[in-house]
Amino acid sequence: MAKERSYRAQKVIDRLGKKLNRQIVGSLVACVHCGNCTDSCHYVLANPGDPTYAPAYKADKIRSLFKRHYDWTGRIFPWWVHAKSIYTDEDLEELKDTVFGKCTNCRRCTINCPMGVDLAIFNRMARGLLVSVGVMPEGVAVVSKDQWEIGNQMGVLKEDYVDTLEWLSEEMQMEDPQSPGIPIDVRDADVVYSINPREVKYDPRTISDAALIFNAAGENWTMPSEDWDMTNFGLFSGDDDLGGGVARRLYEKVVELRGKKLVISECGHG
Repeated sequence: MAKERSYRAQKVIDRLGKKLNRQIVGSLVACVHCGNCTDSCHYVLANPGDPTYAPAYKADKIRSLFKRHYDWTGRIFPWWVHAKSIYTDEDLEELKDTVFGKCTNCRRCTINCPMGVDLAIFNRMARGLLVSVGVMPEGVAVVSKDQWEIGNQMGVLKEDYVDTLEWLSEEMQMEDPQSPGIPIDVRDADVVYSINPREVKYDPRTISDAALIFNAAGENWTMPSEDWDMTNFGLFSGDDDLGGGVARRLYEKVVELRGKKLVISECGHG
């Protein structure tokens, strides 16, 4: 009798087949478990006594699922090639802990891999599969929802954002009456400056610091009043719809303002 599989687990398996391409499959089948990647992983260095942090071990969590359903050896001889399926929502939670909690997709393992296995590309794919069925860390779910619905990952409303820029401009002009402050929605600027929403919410001085540099350089620049979030949690979480939507909004805003180039502040997934 076939083992019963949860609805979400079946969805992940079905969608896995649609995500496979030459680069992902090549990385899934090329690993020879030589161990070169192990010492390159900062998770391993921080947890030397726990083998579950080894890149090859983490990759096998995804590789075993691929083999069980999309590789002929795994379908016929699953015990031989360590092919294993997922059945329950608890299995999905365990996979979530691996792909979100034990890997940052930094690619240090890939740099040290003699076979060219790109763990980051199929680890991100696995994140996206989980996100598509609602399995993700709570923090990722919250910021992704805010990016979709409000337009930035911190949930900063337009009036609060604009008020902050105007307040910073006033302070700059109090210190230097000749300062142009922070220009907003200026068309035909050479530079459109986009920021990390955390700057608005927690450290707005970084915005005025950047403005001081632009103004000192005599740059023709501006900041948009909408669609200004340069972070991209879709890139981080594997949610291609969110990632493409966020990037498209920012691009279209630069086009609308007729800006010549986009300059962004710091973010690891911006």
